[in-house]
Amino acid sequence: MNHLAAPLRELAAFALSDPSVKVRARAFSNLMWINTDEETTRLLTGVDEEAFENAIESTPLRNTHPIFRARALTVYRKVLRESSDPEKRFMAAGNAAMMGELDAQPVLREYLDQCSADRIRALASRELRPLLEVLSSDPAWRTSWVIRRALEGALSTGEWNAFIVSVDEDLKNRLLGRLETEDVSHGRGPGVQGLLRLCADSEMAQRVFRRIVDLRRAIKAANSVRSQENITLAQRLAGLERQLESFLRSLPAQTMVDGVLASLSPEFCLDELAAWAQLWDWGMDNEPDLQEALTDASREAARAYLRGAVHLLTNETDPRGEVRSQLAVSISRVGEPEDTRDIATLMASDVQRIRLGMAARARRERSLLADGSVMRYTNRYMLAVRQLKSESEGPFLAGLLAEPEFEREVCGALVE
Repeated sequence: MNHLAAPLRELAAFALSDPSVKVRARAFSNLMWINTDEETTRLLTGVDEEAFENAIESTPLRNTHPIFRARALTVYRKVLRESSDPEKRFMAAGNAAMMGELDAQPVLREYLDQCSADRIRALASRELRPLLEVLSSDPAWRTSWVIRRALEGALSTGEWNAFIVSVDEDLKNRLLGRLETEDVSHGRGPGVQGLLRLCADSEMAQRVFRRIVDLRRAIKAANSVRSQENITLAQRLAGLERQLESFLRSLPAQTMVDGVLASLSPEFCLDELAAWAQLWDWGMDNEPDLQEALTDASREAARAYLRGAVHLLTNETDPRGEVRSQLAVSISRVGEPEDTRDIATLMASDVQRIRLGMAARARRERSLLADGSVMRYTNRYMLAVRQLKSESEGPFLAGLLAEPEFEREVCGALVE
């Protein structure tokens, strides 16, 4: 580096002797990290106080060379004593707090409290995290502040949840109320679902599931009397149902299942079964393997409930066949290979539904069974059989080739 030292010394000496304090301050800021010899270091450490203050008061601590930080601390203290400029005070307070100055923390908290959402978003890209880390002495303020900023959309709970100690019961209930009654998707309710996930438990899952069941009933009631008002109402309620289903799926599998099991009625309830079966319909790529995510007790309880519903579904209760196909998939997600028998039972029932419905259509009957006879859910049944990983999968599928209702999809499955 000797070939650089001489010209750098000359540049430093020239720039640091400029009559303009702005030039001297800029030169100091640019040169303090690239000094190469003792003479250049001496020139930089000897910079006049005015230029040093001008440079340091607008420089983040991470950009201040360690050999200048002790001197910089005196500048931060001076700014906090004398300056009324909020940005200078923020920079000084943040830098001083990160150097262990406890007296600077109240100034830093005051500034962060007064920041706009846009300013917080800008800070979040780099400066904010280390500042919140040094404010650990007041976890209650930090928790409240991050929650407030999440609810206004300035921060994401997923990225900043480490700074949230807990969500109090009052806020939890208010957020649940919004989730159950408002569209909080697509930025309309920032932070609501993220904060609820942080405090989710089986009781919350139970409440959300009960609300889903109630919404299904309300949608049926709205659709039973056709009017534009009821159509609009049913669409709004269906949106809330989808929102709650998505939220429930996002919870830990154990939490969700425990909550759903606790909410079930002692007697069989079609609306509850349909709501559960729809929750587990298909399964997304990012959802956990329920065989591994659940305790044996919870998995067996879920399996027993779902299998127990197989013989309770009829053409009267499920004229379109959708619940039967969803139930098949649900069983396969917690079942054993021998549960293929239940899938076969559901498929046989579905074949009967289709045939009776087609016969009714041929007689020009207008009924739910006749209208629903055009619905086919073969792909769901194929998925259910495959997820059970039974040794009888091949023969089972081959046997279905005799059923014209399933022939095309089964042929595709066998080829694969």
